[in-house]
Amino acid sequence: MKKIIILLTYIVFTIPFLNAQEVKNVTSQVNGNLITIQYDLTGAKYNQVFDVSLYVSFDGGTTFQGPMKSVSGDVGAEVKAGKNKISWEPFSDVPSLEGDIVFSVKADVVNKKLEKYFFVHYSGNYSLRDDGFSAPFGLTIGQIGKIGWYVSARTNTSGFETSQYDFDGNDVVAYDKVLYYEYDNEYKYPSLETFAGITAQIHWNVFLYGGVGYGYQKFYWHMNEYDYMDNSLQSDSYLDYTDYSVSGLTAEAGIILKAKMLSFNIGYSSLNFEYSNIVFGVGFNF
Repeated sequence: MKKIIILLTYIVFTIPFLNAQEVKNVTSQVNGNLITIQYDLTGAKYNQVFDVSLYVSFDGGTTFQGPMKSVSGDVGAEVKAGKNKISWEPFSDVPSLEGDIVFSVKADVVNKKLEKYFFVHYSGNYSLRDDGFSAPFGLTIGQIGKIGWYVSARTNTSGFETSQYDFDGNDVVAYDKVLYYEYDNEYKYPSLETFAGITAQIHWNVFLYGGVGYGYQKFYWHMNEYDYMDNSLQSDSYLDYTDYSVSGLTAEAGIILKAKMLSFNIGYSSLNFEYSNIVFGVGFNF
């Protein structure tokens, strides 16, 4: 095997191929009765693998024989990009190793089919303000794949409650009862976010999502109403503190991670570019 070692001292061969993918840094080494060919596959997209074959030339690269059959390692179908290695048993394929030996590693690009999945997530948000505007109860349904879609809605326990009056920061607006009232320290924060949007795949198990919709975050202040004559409690009401209540356009964006049948999402949402929330979700895809 000394003759093989001398000949292989000068073997380096680089082969570019279509679509910016490239076979680079091809080197070889003798290991006993095997020759190890190392090479890099670069420029692949996340959904691309390679069908790799090994060819050998005994005249300095003018002509090649192959593909070689007695090979193992990162060769054949489903080879991924990165640093790879082929082990070749030369005397099982050729009678001798004489001449100016050059290896050619050829890699044909294979675009793997991108699957589509439906997903259902429990979802919610957490307000970035120091108050009670979070909406921890929600549902997101949609489809992930190369391009998909989703719809989502989130609310809290008081999300659909209404107020009896508005409060303008100074007094109750248009109060029409023959009673007097007092405020206390009880509050409610009705919150709702709804969205429709798209998803886009950026890696095998990684997807971006973004959408727009309608939402509100309200601030309700509790008051008790009393009779003027005997100071007895007659009723109670909630006031919409309009200086702190906001409704209108909602927008969100985030990332979905798929792990077999489970999937997760985390993102950011904004209401009228005033109130911001961290969005989260977990569920199943099928």
